Amino acid sequence: MKFNWTQSYRKDSDGFSPFAILRKQLKNPVTNYTDIFTKKTKNIAWVVSHCRTPSKREAYVKELVKYIDVDIYGSCGKPCSFKNKEDCKSYLSKTYKFYLSFENSLCKDYLTEKILTLYRNGMNFIPIVRGAPNAGDYLPQNTYISTSEFQSPQLAAFLKKIGSDETRYISYLKQKDKYFADGSGGLKLGFCDICYHLNVRNQNPKIIDINKWLWENQCHMPNDLHT
Repeated sequence: MKFNWTQSYRKDSDGFSPFAILRKQLKNPVTNYTDIFTKKTKNIAWVVSHCRTPSKREAYVKELVKYIDVDIYGSCGKPCSFKNKEDCKSYLSKTYKFYLSFENSLCKDYLTEKILTLYRNGMNFIPIVRGAPNAGDYLPQNTYISTSEFQSPQLAAFLKKIGSDETRYISYLKQKDKYFADGSGGLKLGFCDICYHLNVRNQNPKIIDINKWLWENQCHMPNDLHT
């Protein structure tokens, strides 16, 4: 199929519409981080509804649980006390130290609510990110942990180290709490881009092969699984 313009989560779209954008808090909430840390008695939580994915995240987790505890909730695991997934995450963050923000596809710029909703009040996890290879272009440093920097045993060892060190663990939460996810901002940003193209920008007409544009050099198969 052929199109002239695109609007999507990708930065090279004519209308850039990410799932959400992170903004700096005008005033950080008053938080007793020591109390939060003290109540955490479990390692990793994961709320997931799609059990087989192109990213093979389920295979990655199967390997990870050999080295550290991962409790799975949702359609692919244990039922959660809350039907709303975000309420479930917020509840689990009271006792779990980390959360798996694993995307179902590994594509450039592809960061969804799986990570972005963790930048909200009441989400007191440290996110573990596996998804867009350029996640660092969007997520502030020292607010998350990326699986791309470790193999499974190394990641587990690092998480145990961070999870048992109150000062280091709290430093991640404090840094993360400096930001919040604006879910409406991304959509507005895309509309503004399209409005600009319609009314201001002079550009030569172009024709986009949408199938080629969607996939070429954008998504990849997982390369962090060893069989």
